[in-house]
Amino acid sequence: MPIRIPERPNYKKERRTVGVLMLAVFALAFICRLLTPHLPAPFTRWFFPPLIASFALFLPALFYLFFRGKGYLRYFRLHPPRTTQAPLLIAALFSLLSGSFLLSVLCGGTETFGNSVVAFREVTPKTVWETLLCVLVCAVLPALFEELLFRGIAAIQYERRGAVRAVLMSALLFALLHFDLSNLLAHLFAGAMLMLVLYATNSLFATALLHVTFSVLCLLSQRY
Repeated sequence: MPIRIPERPNYKKERRTVGVLMLAVFALAFICRLLTPHLPAPFTRWFFPPLIASFALFLPALFYLFFRGKGYLRYFRLHPPRTTQAPLLIAALFSLLSGSFLLSVLCGGTETFGNSVVAFREVTPKTVWETLLCVLVCAVLPALFEELLFRGIAAIQYERRGAVRAVLMSALLFALLHFDLSNLLAHLFAGAMLMLVLYATNSLFATALLHVTFSVLCLLSQRY
């Protein structure tokens, strides 16, 4: 089995670099949350806030990957899931939907359960194209960028001290980044489940597919 976890000699140095990355992501995401209500009129439409928030995740991660160099990508689990893992992914999707929804109900966080900056019911798309654009901007892009950051970079860095630490740190950072205390337990559960799927399938594409499907279903069902 190929070794996918880097060696440890420079762990302390690299722990600082990934810490700076996470700090930058949280700072940019928080600034986006603060500035969104004060954007000029052309930028207050529903698709700009989640788009800006998505790139607040993507740009620091892209800069970090550029800083680490091309060789760093070999540690990512960049291969498709096997067809035999389809039942596992279906079961994981059902667990994500049911578990996250129940935790959201118990904590009274159903108003913000859509996993997006803008609630879908506030968008009211009038055409099919607007609906597709909403799904892309509010669900697909955030899910993909979160997978790159948390199940990609964070998993690689924190799993050097064990899978348990990787699961806990990735899930905690994932939950806190949503800035949604009422759904903190739901996001913690989702983050931990996605990390477990990552280890079960050994495929970042599997978690990305699962996360995208989960986010789209949450977004589309939120109005009901």
